[in-house]
Amino acid sequence: ACLTACLSASCGDGFVQDGEACDDGNRDDSDSCTSACQVAACGDGQVWVGRESCDDGNDDDTDGCTGQCA
Repeated sequence: ACLTACLSASCGDGFVQDGEACDDGNRDDSDSCTSACQVAACGDGQVWVGRESCDDGNDDDTDGCTGQCA
């Protein structure tokens, strides 16, 4: 009986492997772990709901979203 050990490791499987900072087992980009298995952060281009007002993926304070994602 080969279950989890026989499956190919991949982002979104719920297990953190090499190259992944996190893996919450979903493809939701609005939580603390992106669908690319990286920890959500200001400047990554994904709005972390409840933590960021916006995230345009740059640190330009003169556009609609500041470098602090506000």
